[in-house]
Amino acid sequence: MCQTLRTKRVLVFDAAKSARVHAVLKADRKASVTEPVSKRPSTAQFRTMLTQLRGRVQEVSERLERGEIDPRSWAEAFHQILTEGHSLGWMMGRQRSGNLGGLTFDDVMHGVAVTDADADFLLGFLDDLINGRYTSDDGVLTVPVWRTDLYLHKIRGTANQAFAEVSELDDAFAWELGGAEEHCPDCPELAAASPWDLSTLFAFPGDCTTKCKSNCKCFLVRLRDGISGFKSVEF
Repeated sequence: MCQTLRTKRVLVFDAAKSARVHAVLKADRKASVTEPVSKRPSTAQFRTMLTQLRGRVQEVSERLERGEIDPRSWAEAFHQILTEGHSLGWMMGRQRSGNLGGLTFDDVMHGVAVTDADADFLLGFLDDLINGRYTSDDGVLTVPVWRTDLYLHKIRGTANQAFAEVSELDDAFAWELGGAEEHCPDCPELAAASPWDLSTLFAFPGDCTTKCKSNCKCFLVRLRDGISGFKSVEF
């Protein structure tokens, strides 16, 4: 039986936070999505951003499958894409809330914080790739899109957190159930306990706090003006 390899964090995530922040700001400087906006971004626009990120993830996964890069290089690239995604997610959630400015250092630091908090999960993904979980008997490696999509969907959780936290301190929010045929045990309870304010709201749709994880279909509605956070996105 093969011994399971355990990846050390330093092998993959040893870049300084300042370098990662610089990389995000440099990568997105010419992208229109990072510019100030004149009105709140829609869920459709949020989906466009996620779809573009998904295309980049698929490109790097295909390079791994062709043997052009090794699993550690794939994980580093995926980690950086996720950092950019959560940075943009925070920015768009902030814009959805009413602060229409472009990408800031603070947005990127939120993105770095989320991806750092999830680093152990990505290391587990890397271990699975190294140890052959997604390699067929004839030696063909296939990166599971369903699993990379789970990471991308969590960006909506980051955006919805920004939407709420950038609101006024006395704002209240309703947790609205989404279109799932069967809800997880947590979401109906969150909906029934509405309204929530910023001192009591502990979960945000899509942030993986609820048992449905990033597959959550729910959304927040700000009661002051009826503005909602980003609704669920399908690829």
